[in-house]
Amino acid sequence: MKWNAEWDRGNAENWLNGPYDAWENNEWNGVNGGSGEVWHYKIKWVGDYAADPSLISEGGYGIWGQFEVVMDQGTSNSEHIWLTHAIPTGYGN
Repeated sequence: MKWNAEWDRGNAENWLNGPYDAWENNEWNGVNGGSGEVWHYKIKWVGDYAADPSLISEGGYGIWGQFEVVMDQGTSNSEHIWLTHAIPTGYGN
């Protein structure tokens, strides 16, 4: 799991003093005795998307009230699966 300093700032401020240029990158690996699945998520802060649904990009989805998953993909049973691929997929967009 990786994240930037803005993610740390948001956590320290309980996400109350946006805007934030915060992102996190989560890679999960269930190989070597686990499920055999591998998943990769990209998540960024977007603000209160319930109040402004346009904050969520086409193809993305909101989580935790202020964040967007811009990429959610992985492999399961030797099949590559895309659950989310926002347009654009980058953190700074």
